Amino acid sequence: MKTTVNVQLSVFTKSQNASQLLCVMGLLLAAQFMAQSATNTLYDLAVASVKAPKTINLKGPAASLTRIVKVQIRNLGSQEANIPDLETLAQLVTVQVNALGTSTCETPVANLIMGPPNKPKVLKVGKKLNVFFNVIYDCAVDSAQGAGHEDFTYTSTVHSDVLYGTADSHPANDICPRSSCVAPVSDVVLASGGGTALDFMKADISGDFNLNFSTPSNAFPTATITLGTQSMFDVVIHGQEASGNVAISVGADGVTGPGTYAITYVSYVSRELPAAAYFAYGMGTVTFTKVDLAQQKLVGKFSFNASRWFPDSFGSVNVSNGSFSISKFATSQQ
Repeated sequence: MKTTVNVQLSVFTKSQNASQLLCVMGLLLAAQFMAQSATNTLYDLAVASVKAPKTINLKGPAASLTRIVKVQIRNLGSQEANIPDLETLAQLVTVQVNALGTSTCETPVANLIMGPPNKPKVLKVGKKLNVFFNVIYDCAVDSAQGAGHEDFTYTSTVHSDVLYGTADSHPANDICPRSSCVAPVSDVVLASGGGTALDFMKADISGDFNLNFSTPSNAFPTATITLGTQSMFDVVIHGQEASGNVAISVGADGVTGPGTYAITYVSYVSRELPAAAYFAYGMGTVTFTKVDLAQQKLVGKFSFNASRWFPDSFGSVNVSNGSFSISKFATSQQ
């Protein structure tokens, strides 16, 4: 953008007020500042990172799980980024799920969560924003498990023109993956569930609907363990009741052993008919009474409140008296 400023100078006589000269000099300085500011304006939003689940455990070809993909963007420009509503955010940041290989497995779609933890935001210069998407996994591209058998990877793009009406000043960092942003991969595992008929997950659900939730003896609950550093690990526990209509997932990060932990944003209740989904957004706890990774045993209890985000944001459920006992779970390294 080029700014041209024309200023006419008059020759001042000794009889003219010196303040007139100062006024003109001020105009010149202001014009120079405006021209420099226009030249230095940068519109630069960048994708800083993309995080996705490393392992998704399905209970067979008819199962499906909803997991969250998190994208972090950063304002590297010279102007604030005003995101007035979630509809604008959905256009600003996008995620594409990519299948690693060919199969009859339909590639899942990443949909922006149209509610908390996403919210409108004025992203100031230098600041970061986390953007959350839901992805429903219901099949595996490669039925085998482990390195070299991953099923999906992810591409995220930030579209600065949605906010500024002009192209990004540095388009090279608008997309991940790139050299400084590694795309995650996910491995879908077609698992049969826990280890014995003694494994279970139970809870009382009340609010929008009432249910004494319990996993049947022939469809064990599952747990996904992601090992971290300093002897900590993240865990997601999942179970479905006998009809398959209602499912509960409970997550906790930074687990070091028995104790009580705040649940994470991956904790939710889903119902197939009538379709509804409720996310806890950290409003609850999970208590582990037994943690034995060597012998693959998790025992504990949980409770949380969850707000409805689909098909609308009006409603909630309370999950109380939750308990679980799970063995033979999937483990991966962070």
